[in-house]
Amino acid sequence: MTLDALRNEIDALDADIVRLLSERAAAAAQVGHAKREQGIVICDPSREVNVLNVASENSTAPMDDAGIRSIYREIIAVCSRIQADLKDD
Repeated sequence: MTLDALRNEIDALDADIVRLLSERAAAAAQVGHAKREQGIVICDPSREVNVLNVASENSTAPMDDAGIRSIYREIIAVCSRIQADLKDD
């Protein structure tokens, strides 16, 4: 495969990643609304540990455990900010 073809493949994967991150953020916002309605705090450390563990278990080479956990920590932080910034409907 040529370098351009490989880069095009990465570009397509990046577009998929961005789309999926947007879907995840929308789902996190819905969770935030449910938490607010039920009087539950935004931060749930046990849930965050579970998400990190599942992501780590699902990761395959060449992505190492530290890399996937770092990425998911940032995803969790962004989604937590989205939940914290929600306005009452």
